[in-house]
Amino acid sequence: MKKYVKDAWILSCDMIETDICKIVVQNPCPEVDIKAGQFFSIKPKNRSSKLLRRPISVCEANAATITFLVKILGEGTEELANLIKGEMLDVMGPLGNGFDVQTDKKALVIGGGIGTAPLVQLLADLEAGGQDNVRTLLGYKERPYGLDLFGKHTNNILTASENIAMPYKGYVTEFMLEALKTNAYEMVYACGPEPMLECIQHVCNELKVPVQLSIEERMACGIGACLVCTCKVHSENDPEGFDNVRCCKEGPVFYGNEVIFHD
Repeated sequence: MKKYVKDAWILSCDMIETDICKIVVQNPCPEVDIKAGQFFSIKPKNRSSKLLRRPISVCEANAATITFLVKILGEGTEELANLIKGEMLDVMGPLGNGFDVQTDKKALVIGGGIGTAPLVQLLADLEAGGQDNVRTLLGYKERPYGLDLFGKHTNNILTASENIAMPYKGYVTEFMLEALKTNAYEMVYACGPEPMLECIQHVCNELKVPVQLSIEERMACGIGACLVCTCKVHSENDPEGFDNVRCCKEGPVFYGNEVIFHD
């Protein structure tokens, strides 16, 4: 797929949690079919102190707008959160391989932390393919956020917090196990921190339920040149071995039977 480096007008930039910012931009490439799970590398236009763009997953996209949820982790993401309506982003994308959306298989969607963001577009794609009210499990460390975005596509949402009973306190993977034991789901889609994804991978492999995992890795170039975001997958040519692949290029989405989290 052709990649685009363009300017995108900021339509709104709002804090929706103490460390989470929602940025909506005018879609600079409306002719492109942006896939759930893909990302853009972005930075403020003309006034960034950082050399590299920041890789941010697409939360929602249509012909008119693209929405990003940005977690403030350092100076680069703080710059993004301080932008205002009318300024511009320097964007490159869409990048990476997104989810392999299979609307003929009943889906279970699981997200953790800022990894919940790309699942909004995934739910929109599943809904467009005929899967209404998809069961969605969302885990947060503190208070849930972005639920209004999910609510546009499903009301079948369970949220869990590690530290707050809103309404459930605990890990979202606990509820995943209960859901999968019903044998009601034919495909699991997940994005979040590595310990969560590793748990989901293990359970799905044990129960023989196909799972797609969107992997979170540190990235630099975003186009596969710098090799910063390499991860391990099982080798197609050697069942005993492994291959190093680029999360930004071959991923960030992989099937659960491909990924090697630990040697």
